[in-house]
Amino acid sequence: MERQRKLHAVLEKNKTSSGRYLFRPAIINRAPLLLVVIYGWLLFTFNPANLIDADAKFFSKVQQSPLQFSIDRYFAWSSRFWIEGATVVSSKHTGLFLIVSSLMTILLLFSVSGLLRYSSPGKNVILASLSIAIFPILSFNSAGWIATTVNYLWPTALFAFWVYCSEREHNRKVHPTFTILAFLCLLLSLFSEVTVLALLSYMCIQFCRQKSRLVKPYFIVTNVFLVIGVLNVLLCPGNAIRTASETRRWFPQYADFSAINRLTIQLSHMCNDLFTTYPPLLLVLVLALICSAIVAANHVALCLLICSLMLRGIAAPILSERFSSVAQQLAQSNLSKSSIASLYSPTVLATLSLLLILVAILNIYGWSEHTLLLDGALAASFVIGLFASKSPTLVASLDRPYIVLYFVMVIICSFIISDAYRLMIADVKSHTVDVAPPASAAPRNNTII
Repeated sequence: MERQRKLHAVLEKNKTSSGRYLFRPAIINRAPLLLVVIYGWLLFTFNPANLIDADAKFFSKVQQSPLQFSIDRYFAWSSRFWIEGATVVSSKHTGLFLIVSSLMTILLLFSVSGLLRYSSPGKNVILASLSIAIFPILSFNSAGWIATTVNYLWPTALFAFWVYCSEREHNRKVHPTFTILAFLCLLLSLFSEVTVLALLSYMCIQFCRQKSRLVKPYFIVTNVFLVIGVLNVLLCPGNAIRTASETRRWFPQYADFSAINRLTIQLSHMCNDLFTTYPPLLLVLVLALICSAIVAANHVALCLLICSLMLRGIAAPILSERFSSVAQQLAQSNLSKSSIASLYSPTVLATLSLLLILVAILNIYGWSEHTLLLDGALAASFVIGLFASKSPTLVASLDRPYIVLYFVMVIICSFIISDAYRLMIADVKSHTVDVAPPASAAPRNNTII
């Protein structure tokens, strides 16, 4: 009761004469993000999924303890130490899996909201709406719901929480307890190869953003963790065994093709997913940028984005047809270099379409920190997706390597839409001619976000 009275006193203190609050607790402002979790529960309630499917069938039959299984897998299959054990537990206790996955989703969304400084419910509604509307949730079923979620969503959520704490630490707004918790989350997340690449990309962006930050104790510790993560991936004995085994199973011709050939396959795979399999992601991003360019009256950016859409329209049907043929040949182990060569022209067009989006962002925001973060995050997530070309499962993995890219695109769409709305409201206010209110009158709040 005492705590409630104190909270009520703070709210009343921040109340204007018009009855509006100048301050609301962050947890209330971010409450709309819980709609994403509610949507997930409703989705599985009305569309029941077989959780013990695909990889989960194998994990559900493991007789060893999760710890012993993780140790054995580390030396015989994968560097994802605790993730392997967590998948075993999740496969045997699906209720626990659903609860932890819900908490990880909340952690991810709340961390992103805090990172973007979404201090109003409206902005969080935008983030929640886009997460529900355009994020391809079916990508979490590519290796079965349990295996894919534990391997990709959980480490990503832990990493996002560390990034959020890292940015707040720069502003000296993190309690030491949260710093310790953040580094624990970072350590756990680095057992995923994808998150190691994400941390490496983040540190590169920080180097371009503000070099002086990297010599602070916080980032020195981060670099130590990064080295540990890289060494874990490179030196894990299980990874070499896994690569040899998967080469025999999925891509016996792997050694016959150059790095350029494999990169072409992976790039065409990624572009085909963005253009054909999950088109809303890229279309919403381009439309959000078009709105931002219109608000800013940036005609050059508009031309770049229209050209991007034209190239996408030309490349998409050709790429879809030719990539399907390559994927079929790959599955039958009769892939030829001439088939890969057929991917060159549509892949080049698709790549140009994506590059024009990056250039449009640069043109809209100029040489600013916004451009560095938006283009840097997009480019880094593209590279993370393309890094899967070093694996013999580059097509068999389906779209799992692109899950981080999907997250990043949703986040960037949310930021661009919120920023365009803010600029539009500011422009409307600047052109509004009205009688100035008396000095004693309360200020009007014309913004939703």
